[in-house]
Amino acid sequence: MANTAFGHDATLTTPGSTTDTALVRWANTSGTSLNNTINILSDGSNITLNARGEVRFSDADSTHYIAFESPATVGTSYTMTLPADLPAADEVLTVTSYSGGAGVLEWAAAAGGAAITGTPVANQLAVWTSAAAIEGDAILTFGTQVAGSNANVLKLEGDFGDYANGALQIKTTHTSNTQGYPGISFYQNDNTLLATFRPGLTSNDSGSLSIGSVGNIYFAAGDPDANAVTSMRILATGDVAIYENNKVASITKGLAKGHLQWAANGTLQPNSNNVTSLSRTGTGQYTITWANDFDSADYQCVGSCQGGTDSMCVFSTPAAGTQLVEIYVNGSSTDSITNVAAFGDL
Repeated sequence: MANTAFGHDATLTTPGSTTDTALVRWANTSGTSLNNTINILSDGSNITLNARGEVRFSDADSTHYIAFESPATVGTSYTMTLPADLPAADEVLTVTSYSGGAGVLEWAAAAGGAAITGTPVANQLAVWTSAAAIEGDAILTFGTQVAGSNANVLKLEGDFGDYANGALQIKTTHTSNTQGYPGISFYQNDNTLLATFRPGLTSNDSGSLSIGSVGNIYFAAGDPDANAVTSMRILATGDVAIYENNKVASITKGLAKGHLQWAANGTLQPNSNNVTSLSRTGTGQYTITWANDFDSADYQCVGSCQGGTDSMCVFSTPAAGTQLVEIYVNGSSTDSITNVAAFGDL
């Protein structure tokens, strides 16, 4: 080679080839030495970048680039042929065929999309109306606010006629109650369970409404927290309270758990409650046997009797299942019309 071909000193050092398909590159900026590289190979038809070498496309001032490289491990070598035609707007590269390590790429419309039909409005939930169409549902909405509240809710509304087939349905494929129940649970932000509604699975199972440790169940025509409301409330304490104008009218723990009336001859009158029998053991002496025992003998009884201005009922030797009553009129044991009520926990 002549010196004028390189514009440098006449001496040009070239290395011995360590790979017969390696490409050579300048070893320095003086232009006097060439090196080969084992990571960029050419067999005359193909160029190979070894060891995950990158193909880099630099920007205009060559400060940044976009690179492509192979994965760390390729199980089988393969070749992909680029499309011959130009793409249309919104088309994507798609593998149309692959066989024996060779694949074909073509431009095609993106698959899996769905047409938006109808005229949905804000807060409607989108539903599939066919295999390729989505439409807003006017009955099912999200984000509708409850009056006087900032909370977002999932709302289902409409005229469902005589049946609830169009209402919100929660369906399970389980056929046995040992496999679990479908239900709706309500939680606070700290995941404290407030309440759960869970129906039975078969006609023999009764539905249940359970409640967490921090809530009450209300049955009311209006808002049970309003000041002027009549409602029945099952409280978290286990009490059942009847409210009238937001004041407690009665609580089940305060109701009589047994009551009865008998005639002067000892005949038990109708409409008694929780009473199995009344036994006359002597003049003015009776033993009441409760149908459902109290949880202990620590319960209270009250009574009244007729026959004079100085009449009273004396209760003694109480037991969980029985109560002795003695009737006194004017200081003497007397058979008389008597009324008795018992209060306590069963």
